[in-house]
Amino acid sequence: MFETTFSTNNTFGLHNNQAIKLFRQAVRKGGMGRLFSRINGQARSLRDLQTATQRLNIRSRHYAGVQAVLISKIVGSEGRVSDFDASFNPLSEKTRDRWLSVASARLQGKALPAVELIQVGEVYYVRDGHHRISVARAFEEEAIDAQVTVWEVRESLPFARSMNDLQLCPEAV
Repeated sequence: MFETTFSTNNTFGLHNNQAIKLFRQAVRKGGMGRLFSRINGQARSLRDLQTATQRLNIRSRHYAGVQAVLISKIVGSEGRVSDFDASFNPLSEKTRDRWLSVASARLQGKALPAVELIQVGEVYYVRDGHHRISVARAFEEEAIDAQVTVWEVRESLPFARSMNDLQLCPEAV
């Protein structure tokens, strides 16, 4: 019995050390990205869903089910834009405990719930699951399972000519 407990604790310690290393790398990337964005004048922050909805004409909303979503298509957040950069790297130590918990669970092979996303045009905003997306990025995963709610947008956008412009025109979002 002692050997099993020791082995389990040793494995947990190994996973925890890996998670801490990944977190430090992600925070470092976030800090470097913030520094480079100040130098070159290009924002690397998450887009704010509230700002986007103020400028877009939402005509309907519907649940689209659980889907695999490309992480590269997730560009914004519903209320957490100051916690992560555009690549979902944590921007401060305040997210550390939750991030490590998610990373450790992932390293142990535990199933994590699908994140909740809002699709607006071709891009997605996070409603719930910022840490899971950040950890998935740290593990270099390309897609993540998500419960998707689609917000249909009318074609007449005040700052963009088409839905494709939403991805290219930051002031439209």
